[in-house]
Amino acid sequence: KDPSLTDADAYQSATVLAAAANKAGFDLILTGEGSADYYAQQTGVQLGELLGVPVINAVSKITLKAGSVEVERSLEDAVEVLEVSLPAVLCVTSDINEPRVPSMKEILAAGKKSVTEWDMAALGITAPAPAIEKLGVAAPEKAQRKGIILEGDDKAAELFEKIGKEL
Repeated sequence: KDPSLTDADAYQSATVLAAAANKAGFDLILTGEGSADYYAQQTGVQLGELLGVPVINAVSKITLKAGSVEVERSLEDAVEVLEVSLPAVLCVTSDINEPRVPSMKEILAAGKKSVTEWDMAALGITAPAPAIEKLGVAAPEKAQRKGIILEGDDKAAELFEKIGKEL
């Protein structure tokens, strides 16, 4: 937790997370597929690179084994099954699980659990310079629509005729 990381990019986030992971020790780190890195899907991959451990992205299922994990990646037309040794970083997709609604007892118990917070000084690092510079955010111009509404049945021929004239 550090105010200098308010607008951190993927590289800055990965650098700080790597320092925290090295300080805490780890076998397996799970990241989401998108984050505060403007959904660039780079933080987890860069984290694994900085830690020098294997990284697999787009993971939709994890099976723990002794000293390794077996993961599934859902690709366009296949499911890829891979085994990776630990330690590792896995970037998971939203279909990794189905979230459940916690009970009131679980919510209250979670509020009592301790949270360890480190700032840059506690990690022994300084904020890295951003790897990218955001110049701005712009939306495309809104397209003007024709607003033609075809009412009634069997309008397919008329629709194709109107589309043909526009093309």
